[in-house]
Amino acid sequence: MAQSCLLQGRWLATVLRGHYAYFAVPTNLPAVRALRHHIKMHWFLSLRRRSQSHRLTWSRMNVIAAKHLPLPRVLHQWPEQRFLVSPPR
Repeated sequence: MAQSCLLQGRWLATVLRGHYAYFAVPTNLPAVRALRHHIKMHWFLSLRRRSQSHRLTWSRMNVIAAKHLPLPRVLHQWPEQRFLVSPPR
């Protein structure tokens, strides 16, 4: 399970980073946080489904998710703030 979990974690991290790159605007942060939570929940259920003895708990899953899934943060400021910046000459 460790190897597949590692590969899945890497892939999910790239998916989340791509989603954050497009949707991480100031007013959309709650929705981006909700997406990360739902991805973590579905990943948890799929990892538990693969084992006959359910040893994966939410506390352990939170450690795995903290290790692999990046936390959302605002990547794009308001357009007024972005366009006021003057580039170095």
